[in-house]
Amino acid sequence: MSNGKERVPSDLDSAGLESLFDRELQKAFDSLGCFNLAIFGKTGSGKSTLLNAIFSQAIATTGIGEPRTKGLNDYRHPNGYLGIYDSEGFETGTSDEVILAGLDRIVKKSYLGAVDQRIHAAWYLIRWSDRRLEKAQQAFISTISALGLPVIIVLS
Repeated sequence: MSNGKERVPSDLDSAGLESLFDRELQKAFDSLGCFNLAIFGKTGSGKSTLLNAIFSQAIATTGIGEPRTKGLNDYRHPNGYLGIYDSEGFETGTSDEVILAGLDRIVKKSYLGAVDQRIHAAWYLIRWSDRRLEKAQQAFISTISALGLPVIIVLS
């Protein structure tokens, strides 16, 4: 009797188990398509640096001083399963409304397309040295969440 699930043989060696895992993982990736993540935070919190670390190469400009990223830039991992939106940093009370308005348009537009074209979640970066979460940051995170995006706080 079959319940539609593949039975795992109990006598698999480590190579067989690894092969089975790789096949099942590939099936899961193929069925999900691309997962898209947006990264937000204040200017200088390390958004582009984190993006470069994820991709293991310098694809986004980083630096100290003047903000480097403008707008919301879309990067695709070569494996095709990960897309990251790197956002312009904001200074409390200045540009967060513009960034959120742009994000609102992108999220709503993405819901009209295929699932693998949507933004699925957001990371909000906070510099560990700030040692606090400002009210403006809390409001920004709440607004992202209200768009239907799960938000994960990341200390950088």
